[in-house]
Amino acid sequence: MSRVARQPFLAALVASVALAGAARAGEVTTNLTGEVVSIIATGNPDAAAQLAALGAEVGSKVTAHVTVESTTPGVVIPFGFMEYALAVTDIAFVIGSWEAHIDPDSIFATVNFVQVGDNLEKGGFEFDSWSAVAQGLDTDNILSAGTPTTFGNFLLDFVQLPPNASSNDGLVQDLSKYKSSRLGTFGGPGGVVTVVFDGGGGVVTDPTAIARQLQLKAAAKLGRSVFKGLGKLAGKPPEADPFGAAKEKLIQDASDLFGIKFVAAVNKALEKGGTAPLGASDKEAATEFLVMGVEQQSDALTKGVDTANPDDRVLRSKLLKAVAAESKSDFTAHAKDAKKPDQDKLADKLAKSRAVLAKAVGKALDKAEAKGVVYDGPAADAISDALTTFVDGFVELTKNGVE
Repeated sequence: MSRVARQPFLAALVASVALAGAARAGEVTTNLTGEVVSIIATGNPDAAAQLAALGAEVGSKVTAHVTVESTTPGVVIPFGFMEYALAVTDIAFVIGSWEAHIDPDSIFATVNFVQVGDNLEKGGFEFDSWSAVAQGLDTDNILSAGTPTTFGNFLLDFVQLPPNASSNDGLVQDLSKYKSSRLGTFGGPGGVVTVVFDGGGGVVTDPTAIARQLQLKAAAKLGRSVFKGLGKLAGKPPEADPFGAAKEKLIQDASDLFGIKFVAAVNKALEKGGTAPLGASDKEAATEFLVMGVEQQSDALTKGVDTANPDDRVLRSKLLKAVAAESKSDFTAHAKDAKKPDQDKLADKLAKSRAVLAKAVGKALDKAEAKGVVYDGPAADAISDALTTFVDGFVELTKNGVE
């Protein structure tokens, strides 16, 4: 693709990312297995018999899953629990041919939350806990039929004493580590089914996680390599690369390596049974997005440079090297988050890399100013803001693909 065509291409690609951003998010699913321990009929006296006819009775095996949106923000509530409102996006119990599943259209749909306790204390006991509540319906409304409305309620409750199941109160936890109590219920006006989960619980990541993690790692390598290489070139006099051949080789070599790693990421994901929203056929689009983004950042930092002034060239070189470091750190942080989402850890890593850039940029600008260099380019915050927009754009591409 020619350089002339790159700007409108990038604009269109960024627009497609923005439009697709709401289409898919960071969902994480946990699969569970267990056994029915009780069935209590309330408003429907025939509930037990009707469930038995479908293969659901005390002692029957249960398969279940719960899916949460990992980016849901949490708030601290009384007694120290962290609550994530509207975090449950899917939940289901399957027993024989009977099933209970989430009902997003329920009039009580907003009664949906996860509460996480980390090293809390009650009654002299310290514990970790993870619980979820969501609304649902069941087969033939055996349990959920009611007047004036039909509804059912899921409750999952996992507890660990002593509190060694988790070291934080993040939304995404490995439920296999909560062993003291592992209960689940589905109930409605007609009755309640209670199960004990005796298996499963390990986090099953988003099926796109493998591809996304490896693609983001490849992007981290490309970004650092090109930014650092451009920094070295920016520190040299113009006659060192009069026709831009060194720059073109730098970008081409980095692009070729990225393309190899990009396709390998897709293939590995497919081999492991995963998926890749940004597939092998999107290699060129992904490469162009990254290269153009890097070039835009570089152009902003080298604009107005006095190429005849070695001190000014050194300044631009240092700025680009600082961006190289933050670029690598940010892409790497997102790569880790793709495999095991944790918004608090991600935010902390991004804040730290931003602080490192601010320090490096401040030091470089102070030295340049002391030598009489006049710099009217973007300040540290503006540099990080632009880089964040660029990195976030590629993260969204890995989630949603090219529309």
